[in-house]
Amino acid sequence: MNILSIRETLKAGSAHNAERQLAQIAHDQGDDILALLVADLTPGEVASFLEEGDYSKPSEVTQFLTQEQFMQALGRFGAKWGKISKNDGRELLLRLKEDLATFILPTLLHREDGIFIKAMLEDTLGEDIIVALPLYETGYLEFLREFDSGHAQKGTWQELYAVIQEMEPKTFASLRKHVYELSDHPRDDDEEDDDAHVKTEGVKFLRRTLQRLSDQAAKHAETSSEAEENEDVFRGI
Repeated sequence: MNILSIRETLKAGSAHNAERQLAQIAHDQGDDILALLVADLTPGEVASFLEEGDYSKPSEVTQFLTQEQFMQALGRFGAKWGKISKNDGRELLLRLKEDLATFILPTLLHREDGIFIKAMLEDTLGEDIIVALPLYETGYLEFLREFDSGHAQKGTWQELYAVIQEMEPKTFASLRKHVYELSDHPRDDDEEDDDAHVKTEGVKFLRRTLQRLSDQAAKHAETSSEAEENEDVFRGI
């Protein structure tokens, strides 16, 4: 079993079966061989594996990805969202945010060296995503005000913020302040949250952040499609 067979399984639309192939390789040939295979995965393929994993069982690729691979995979997420309209209310934004959280949190929280968290904090969009994760979650402001890492719910933004607090206390304080500012300071302009009927910076920030991620992913999808078309042309020569 090699990268080509795994790639064919992914192309057939079965990330679950490809994940099982990786697990079998790890069992039969060891982690060193698995690491070599993971190094050859494209960003889109990595994204497929990360989407397949969850907090209780993260993808086999998690422990072998580089920072660059993770960030490039993140850059492929949300390509199908399209244009997020101002008429799309908070309920839709929260569903998209939940999809994003499900995609990134298992990998962020199961990588003990914290390199993916650091990579996101060093990236403008990555940091904005981390700021957006708590917005409008049940009791999020109260939890942040009385923050106690011992009470953080596993597998959620709360655990992520607890890890960041331990890693980089100043960064944690800055993130918490940003969430406060987005939540407590309505502004009087022409953009309104259709669900809550209030004008908030938080809704606009969440919409902008998700749209930036979607736009980035759409551009990557176009580039990948053009590259595949070129490969087909060369194969036919």
